[in-house]
Amino acid sequence: MFLCCAGQVLNIYAQVGLIMLIGLAGGNAILIVDLANQKMGEGGSALEAAKFSAKSRLRPFLMMAISSLTGFLPLMLASGGGAQSKSSLGLVVFGGLLVATFLSTLVVPVFYVVMSRCWVRLMPRLRMRCPPQPRSRVDVWTEALAQSAQALQ
Repeated sequence: MFLCCAGQVLNIYAQVGLIMLIGLAGGNAILIVDLANQKMGEGGSALEAAKFSAKSRLRPFLMMAISSLTGFLPLMLASGGGAQSKSSLGLVVFGGLLVATFLSTLVVPVFYVVMSRCWVRLMPRLRMRCPPQPRSRVDVWTEALAQSAQALQ
C-alpha cells in the first residue's frame, strides 16, 4: 500500500523488506500469545489474559516500533545513487511496521480470545472422535519407576 502511494513497484528489495517485516510482526504476536498462555495457565480467563498481555507488552512494542521506524526513515527518504532500491525497502518496512504494531496490539488479543473460546467448545467434540492413543514406552517406564519407588519406601 505504501509502495503504491509513493508510486513505486514491488521489486526484489521490497520483497526483502516484506520478509523482514514478517519477522518483526510475528515476534510481537508470539510475545502476546505466549504471555496470555502463561496467564491462562495460572488460572485466568482468556479475556483477562489477553488484556494483561496487551497492556504489559504495549510499551516494549512501542519502543521497538519507534526505534525501528526511526532507523528505517533514512532508507525511506533516500535520494541519490541506488535510492530506488533503498527507498522501496524502507517504504515497505516503515509502512508495514506501522500497521503491524497497530494490529498486533489490538487484533491479536481479540483473535486470541475468540480462538480460545472456539477451542473450548471444539475440544469435547475432538475427544469423542479421536480413539484413545496407545501408551508410549516412556509412559510405561515412568509408571514402572514410580511403582518401584513406592515399593522401596
